[in-house]
Amino acid sequence: MRSAAVIISYIFHPLWMPLIVFGLAMWVDPYLIAQRAVIPFITIVLCVNVLAPGASIWIMVKRGMVSSKEIHGRKERLGPFIVVATYYFITYWFLRPRTMILSESLVAMFCAVWVALVLTILINLKWKISVHMLAQGGMIGCLAALSKLHFLNIGPLLIFLILIAGWVGFSRLYLQAHTHAQVYAGFLLGFIVNYTIVGYGLFV
Repeated sequence: MRSAAVIISYIFHPLWMPLIVFGLAMWVDPYLIAQRAVIPFITIVLCVNVLAPGASIWIMVKRGMVSSKEIHGRKERLGPFIVVATYYFITYWFLRPRTMILSESLVAMFCAVWVALVLTILINLKWKISVHMLAQGGMIGCLAALSKLHFLNIGPLLIFLILIAGWVGFSRLYLQAHTHAQVYAGFLLGFIVNYTIVGYGLFV
């Protein structure tokens, strides 16, 4: 059971969840990107936002700045979180003037990741919150917002993703990485931030 929980935590690691969300959004929402030629560009941008923070965290581990790539300790999370948030802020700021090409919803997705990370950093100063569940809530909130905006019929998919989120949450609890409150808080924060920013086009 422990091995399964570790594998689930790895598959749904927060670092590459935005790439998964983008893939799902592209699959269900034909209105997300008006010019399909920019899809490879966005995919590369997302890959950079996975590889660059991943490499930065790996360097931190090698230099002893954090104890392991799982970053279990609340205090040692601050540096890696700031690194990831910085990459997404730069990406969001670069894409923000290009909404005519990329659509407001797509830019809002990057903004939502950044805002969720900033709030997580602030919360983490006093209390540990589940970033795995933040990513799960963000995925469901983002897709629910796109469904509202573009009248998508994705109810069965959302139900399936909620089940997946429950699976991930159980894995984090089984591994004793978080308490129930930290798991629920992470999911709710991710959902609310993404649904609000993507659904209403805030900060775009």
